[in-house]
Amino acid sequence: MPRAPSRAIEGRAERSLLALGIGLCLACSPPDGTSLFLPLLPAGGAGASAGAGGAPGSSGAAGAAGARAGAGGVSQSGAGGSAGASGGGGAGVAGSAGVGPDASEGPAADAGSDGDAGASPPGCSSSSELCNGLDDDCDGLVDPPGTCAEQCRGFALGGRGYMFCESAVERAVALQRCAAVQMNLTWLETPEENAALVQAIAGLGVLDEDDELLVQIGASDAGDEEAWVWVANAVSPAGFQFWEGDGADDGGEPVNGAYQEWADGEPNDDNDGEDCAVLSVSGSDNRDPGQWDDRSCDVDTPFVCEAP
Repeated sequence: MPRAPSRAIEGRAERSLLALGIGLCLACSPPDGTSLFLPLLPAGGAGASAGAGGAPGSSGAAGAAGARAGAGGVSQSGAGGSAGASGGGGAGVAGSAGVGPDASEGPAADAGSDGDAGASPPGCSSSSELCNGLDDDCDGLVDPPGTCAEQCRGFALGGRGYMFCESAVERAVALQRCAAVQMNLTWLETPEENAALVQAIAGLGVLDEDDELLVQIGASDAGDEEAWVWVANAVSPAGFQFWEGDGADDGGEPVNGAYQEWADGEPNDDNDGEDCAVLSVSGSDNRDPGQWDDRSCDVDTPFVCEAP
């Protein structure tokens, strides 16, 4: 006569189902700010989550981006990256303690200029070098000459790769150019990341004292007016909504407590055609550096990409 399952086995099964349910719930929630530069992932978990192989981003980028992300966890503010399985998008190993530069340190030294040799970052793998301020191919060089397109420069924040392109293009082109280097238009989910990104771009020497520098980021309400979302990327194919409505004075509010940095009165959909968000790097008469505005997606604007 078959024996009934023991209470111990039943208990383990119940705990496994509970853990799975919690994990699924967390995956669909906005980030809580505990992971400064890793969208929707806890600190130290980049290898485990992103290593499974990326889904296509909003511009049709292949899943290779997710596989690359799994090749190494990212250290951020001293909290932990881990080595993931390389190749084929294999699942990463559990995050272990790592040491990374603090967000306030800004971009890696001379990234995107003369290819200075330096220590390999946590994400170092055997992949091709990308314009992201990291030593992707482990040869001791960061963004050597020929890596970055004209008017584009890579830099790293907390061990995570970014690319700023000074050349002004419309939204569709910016999405394509980010996808071409296995990146997506930047998400900004914490005030620390927002401030670090402003500092990094300003440090590239691209500011003009006579003109405000506005940079495209990955937020838009083009799909559903007044429902502002961070557009899909390889980590989160569906993206997520962070803001509902117009500016705060007109009843707009964050969704589930998500971070936002709209300037006063923004977003306002001026002229019924402002569906894409921009970041003010230099500030202006009516907004501070680091605040956001909504602008037309068809206006040519510099842009910043982020590794998924």
